[in-house]
Amino acid sequence: MQRMPFDKGLLMISVTGNGTGWIESRMLKEKVPFSSPEEMIFRIQQILDIQRLPEAGSAPRRFVVRRGRKRLQMTPSVHEPQPAPDAVRNFWLVIRSRNFSEWQGFLQISLDTPAQRFSSIIELMRLLSQNGLLTV
Repeated sequence: MQRMPFDKGLLMISVTGNGTGWIESRMLKEKVPFSSPEEMIFRIQQILDIQRLPEAGSAPRRFVVRRGRKRLQMTPSVHEPQPAPDAVRNFWLVIRSRNFSEWQGFLQISLDTPAQRFSSIIELMRLLSQNGLLTV
């Protein structure tokens, strides 16, 4: 299996069901679960804040942890993300910059296809929906 080029900001998302799955980072040991596309965005933001990758271009956005949601406790670890065993689809995200609450980066659906750029969270969600990666 071919590997993605090394990038500290790379996130691998494994979709295991209808909008559910796992997020894995090359820089963190734990896989982070999500149960909806909205929670996926929330968890990615938390991972970006913990890693400080990329550095936010403005004051960091603070999220209120709702009752029942645990604060992420992450252990640094450089490793190659592996797809979840029960994954239906996998894709990769690299967030290159953050400005206020917007992300700019690219989405890689497979190693054989060109990366698709996005310049906002809304564009990312549209790309995910168009490519059938998540039900949004």
